[in-house]
Amino acid sequence: MYQVEFLTCDALDHLPRALDVIRKMGFALVDLQMKTAPGGARVHMILDGAGAQSAAVFAERVSVLRGLERFSMRELAGA
Repeated sequence: MYQVEFLTCDALDHLPRALDVIRKMGFALVDLQMKTAPGGARVHMILDGAGAQSAAVFAERVSVLRGLERFSMRELAGA
């Protein structure tokens, strides 16, 4: 499983794009939280599925969205 977090100035654009990448890559969305943050929103997701290479591809595709900040993705220990 992977934990993904990012800040966005346009959650209504970035969140659907990230969810579409999740769907296309075959990940399962285990948890999704979005909270208001200064200048936009903070998004937190837990994903399940696919190997480390696919996780890297997911991070590559989502982290480059214009206006998205502080993208982080890490593998959860023991998952």
